[in-house]
Amino acid sequence: MNLVITCDDSPQSYRLFCVEGDHAKGVTFDNENRSMTLNYGVGGSLRLSTSPSGTSGNWTYFSLLGKTLSWNVDLSNVPCGLNATFYSVHLAQGMGYRDACATFPTTTELDFMEANQHAWHTTLHRSSGDCGSAPPVGIGGTISDPRYLFYDVSGQQTNTSLLYGPGSTYTINTLVPFQATMNFIQDDHHILQSVVITLHQAGNTIGQRWDADNEEYKGWLAALGKEMGVVDESQGNVLVWSLWTGGLNWLESPPCPRGCSPKCTSTSCQCTISNICLK
Repeated sequence: MNLVITCDDSPQSYRLFCVEGDHAKGVTFDNENRSMTLNYGVGGSLRLSTSPSGTSGNWTYFSLLGKTLSWNVDLSNVPCGLNATFYSVHLAQGMGYRDACATFPTTTELDFMEANQHAWHTTLHRSSGDCGSAPPVGIGGTISDPRYLFYDVSGQQTNTSLLYGPGSTYTINTLVPFQATMNFIQDDHHILQSVVITLHQAGNTIGQRWDADNEEYKGWLAALGKEMGVVDESQGNVLVWSLWTGGLNWLESPPCPRGCSPKCTSTSCQCTISNICLK
């Protein structure tokens, strides 16, 4: 399996490793390998990572500090009870898969997207076991603090319940594909100063940011930047995609009912990610 990712305006094909083995049957690509669809109704729980040999412990790394990451996503077939994710974990060569919440020891995990039609969370996890304490930004579930809620960047929509959801009444209509962008902004000394997440669709933009005003504690962003900024031949940020269900109240309730379980068929419960770009 190969996926084209454009880095610094240069498209390149990257081989993917499927952690769940034969569940790779739930993954399809377009003819140019620029678009990838994960189908839960066919493959079950899926997790794919960048690996040049297609094996665990042999990882492809991506530099994120000071960069802008963007991608297009179609969540029109991701209902309540299902979580479509795109993230990175910091791994060393020879190390098996790790993340911030489901493994021990833990590692730095940058959740660019955990989402479905009704909710979106972006969360940055330090390596020191902060799975439950790292504040997500976005909409839905446990996010209620105004410092972390998405807002209309253009200032037109002040009702947060109408910013994101399925239908034309929402600023971002999740029944239609849209673009997501993450900016990892550093200063002249390569210190992480802020992280900005924005969603774009048909001239509309919603989003939020982490900076000195809403970081968990003073110096949290700078420390995170040091962790994610270590990229060489032996360690770095590995890109990961997954689609899974179970225990998602933190993400989606409300607006979804608690304890949702999606009813999936071979033509439903799928997420498409395309045009991934890092520059």
